[in-house]
Amino acid sequence: MIKIPKDEQLNTEALGELLLETQNSYKHLLFGFLLQELPRRSATNLLFTAAELQAGMLKIAEFPAMKCHLSLGVRDQTKAILGGTKISLTIENELLRWVPYRLLRPFFREQLKNKPEQIINQSILSLANQGFNESNPPLYRLNVINQKLKSIEVHKSWQDYLVNHLEIIDGWRRWHWATYLQRRNPSALNVMQKLEKPTRQTHELNKMRAIWRDMVKLNTEIISCTYSNIPLAGEEIVVDHYLPWSYLGHDQSWNLCPTIQSLNSKKSDRLPLVLAPIEF
Repeated sequence: MIKIPKDEQLNTEALGELLLETQNSYKHLLFGFLLQELPRRSATNLLFTAAELQAGMLKIAEFPAMKCHLSLGVRDQTKAILGGTKISLTIENELLRWVPYRLLRPFFREQLKNKPEQIINQSILSLANQGFNESNPPLYRLNVINQKLKSIEVHKSWQDYLVNHLEIIDGWRRWHWATYLQRRNPSALNVMQKLEKPTRQTHELNKMRAIWRDMVKLNTEIISCTYSNIPLAGEEIVVDHYLPWSYLGHDQSWNLCPTIQSLNSKKSDRLPLVLAPIEF
């Protein structure tokens, strides 16, 4: 397991506990969005509105949940929100009702001991705001009006720390995120490659396409479309993942098959066995 760097001025021990004992994806999504966004922000622009937090959390969840079909947990509603089965008015209540408070809980472990759950959020709100200008600040403070979260403000010291150690902290975050997803998807392959939309490397696909096109040009073998069994002309051959990349997460040659662009697009990321018969 990756260990995060220590800092004499910041409670990095509390930071290391942020992603422990997570019951749904929300903590991973919120911290992931902050970590992604902080390097892009100036020191005078560390305020994140509720709308920004919601949009950022959903964006991080979209690829693993919708493209790679991973479960985010039995009680997790993020996938339902992304799929449109949760009306928009419930999004804020679902994503931001608890997590912006509970993500800070490790920073106030001692102060919150033996407090009843119904007052934990209000206690964290007060403690975060009180401690924000002290020598050992929490990660952020919250702006709440009429019991509704309006924004959070990340402390400049934490921005400096996270940006300076970004590679290590993001590796630590990704390890926890992948571990969380793997527990909820025990049969899923290559989960680490499904955390975010990759910058695809097309070398292997281009290599296999060139091989099949050369075989046709040399008249050494007839190449037929994997799905329609129709012989292919050299220049129309494209390469497709027989078992979708979203399931396997790799471009190994054994899973790359010849077809044409229209059928490749029609298949999309579905499994071949559940495809309806393809007609020309």
